Amino acid sequence: MRVVQERLAEIAEHGPSSLRGVAHAYVGLALSNAGRLVDAQRHLQAAITLQPRADVLLVLNEATLVLAYLSLVSVQLGELDRADEQIKRALAESEADSVMGRAHILRVAAMVEAMQGRPARALALSEGLVKMQAKYDLLGFTSSARIIRAWATAMRRPTRRCVVEIRRALVERDERGERSEAPFYLMLLAEVYLRGGQPDGAVAATGEALSQLQSSGGHLCEAELHRLHGEALLARRRRRRSASRRQQDDQLGSEAELSFRRALEVASEQGARLWGLRTAVSLARLLRDRGSHAEARDLMAAACTSLGDRSQSVDVAAANRLLLELDRHTARRA
Repeated sequence: MRVVQERLAEIAEHGPSSLRGVAHAYVGLALSNAGRLVDAQRHLQAAITLQPRADVLLVLNEATLVLAYLSLVSVQLGELDRADEQIKRALAESEADSVMGRAHILRVAAMVEAMQGRPARALALSEGLVKMQAKYDLLGFTSSARIIRAWATAMRRPTRRCVVEIRRALVERDERGERSEAPFYLMLLAEVYLRGGQPDGAVAATGEALSQLQSSGGHLCEAELHRLHGEALLARRRRRRSASRRQQDDQLGSEAELSFRRALEVASEQGARLWGLRTAVSLARLLRDRGSHAEARDLMAAACTSLGDRSQSVDVAAANRLLLELDRHTARRA
């Protein structure tokens, strides 16, 4: 596989013009899964520039699909306004695409909304995809749509049915050999477990996803998986907390901190500023609760500055609120 990627990279840079756009697209997707987000963004942007819009659609408009995947990369890089622009364009262009092309864009758009933590939008997109699948019998799309639909539903009202639906769809994807995006869907499952007050399930889901990444050599959503693992450990500690288990509680807190710090390392290595911001919030809250307000404040100040995105996203708002709280605490102590 590595030899193939190297050959595609060579074609992307020095091959015939008719092949360079396609090569850039495949290299960009491979780099995205490998966690090399900045390089992935460069290749996907080059693919869009080099690939002409199709005059006659046979299966799908590749340039539009690349634009949608570019949005996925932009989200993780923390370029949230740009990601919204890109996926909005891709959705608009896909209205003139083939049924298969439109379905691909709806699926990626639902993933973008789920990454940004916007369940209402993800629900609308996933339900639209489920309806398309029922009408046109599009094999391979329904399991993805059902997972995201169950996640979006659980963010409003978690039920056991949501967990069962996601697990069933994951099995279906695995039976078809569709494993490259499994860590992303396990990430959503972990969020559903956490929302439903089931930290043990979340620990298992994140552990399964991280194990898959290790065995495959991929890095999709790796930092966020480490963060969610830490959050699940803290949730487990809160549920088990008692005087007789103080030592075990301290151990869970330490393990959670290690997960958060590992998530920060991975996010920094990958340039994944959105995951880095979320992790900074999680770790800063833990430090604050321990009384380490100064360290928490410095961490949040650096995270908010590094993002540089002024969008009104849920994550940016949460980070700004926490930074304001820590600033006020510092002012009172001065």
